Amino acid sequence: MSFLLPQLGRSLRPSMRLAAPSARLLHSSGSLLARKPAIASIAALRQRAPGTSMLKAREAIASTWSSPDAPDDLDAALEWLRADQLTSGAAKASKVASRTAREGLVAIVVLADGVPGGAAGAAQRSAAQAAIVELNCETDFVGRTDLFTQLARDVAHTAALFPSLADVTAPGPEASMLELPLEAFLSFPLLSAPAADAAASTPQQPQKPQTVQEAILDAVARLGERIRLARASAVVVPSAGPGPRKINFTGAYAHGANIAAGAATRPGSSVAAGRVGSLVLSSLQPSASSSTEDNSVETRALARSLARQVAGFPTKEIRGSDETALYAQPFSMALAAAGLEQGETPVGDALRAWAEKRSASLEVLQLARWELGETDTDAPSEP
Repeated sequence: MSFLLPQLGRSLRPSMRLAAPSARLLHSSGSLLARKPAIASIAALRQRAPGTSMLKAREAIASTWSSPDAPDDLDAALEWLRADQLTSGAAKASKVASRTAREGLVAIVVLADGVPGGAAGAAQRSAAQAAIVELNCETDFVGRTDLFTQLARDVAHTAALFPSLADVTAPGPEASMLELPLEAFLSFPLLSAPAADAAASTPQQPQKPQTVQEAILDAVARLGERIRLARASAVVVPSAGPGPRKINFTGAYAHGANIAAGAATRPGSSVAAGRVGSLVLSSLQPSASSSTEDNSVETRALARSLARQVAGFPTKEIRGSDETALYAQPFSMALAAAGLEQGETPVGDALRAWAEKRSASLEVLQLARWELGETDTDAPSEP
């Protein structure tokens, strides 16, 4: 056996020499990883940019160091993330553009319902300001995520403000609900809705303004699905108004809502989203002797009742003879707080009786009942 020892020694020597390069590699990799972003900086960045992975947060911070010993710059890292998400979002949007997107949310935001009330009375009445949008994605799972829900809420909030900020005027002397031009709206800055728990949440520090289109691309990058804005409509009230005492007011409701209607804490404002959403615009002309402030609670309950009715029935029009006409339907969704006559009275008759009791005239001007995925076209609205 001894004659094998020299050969065995020769066979072992090459394998022993292989250990040296690995030591040199470990030495060089140690120098490359000598500095890492602080854990606190990564956590703070992820808090300011929800949905960002730890690896992406580390990359953003490290990519924005101005020098080897520069401090972590969260503002620069946020801007880097924004640019990176727009790039990856555009690439993903192009890849998924042919996919069907019929899930998502119908979101409704009422910033002001137009009903006078409160301690200051009618003098502080705000013009009705509300909008309804349909934001689509591919799966119900993504449609229920916090990120998608917040995006739908932000888009609806922007749509409610769009007419006043983009100088969109009512086509006539009456308030109306107008379909927004999607191309112009997508290029409009996104005006994020305040969080329901804004007092308890960490303040977000906005960077460069984001357009509605860019916000959708950002969500595509994060969620990996096609997202499209199918449609958007907003209430437009004439600047001069039809008269000093005529009140244009709105009611909103969402069936299967995943955002509570009470998420907005100011009286006369609400936020809701679900698979079916409704927005109803009505007009009330009180008599000279009646007080609109005294009736504010009932008027808001009436507006809510009308929105519930429109969402709960296959409502397509205001007047008519079949079940798709609001005025012909039995008022099954009326709330007790509205002060309506109980029973299966048709909506039109119930509204007439409600107005006569208060020496006023009442009319539903326009309504929108949107059901998720019912639009005829599935053409992409994202770039």
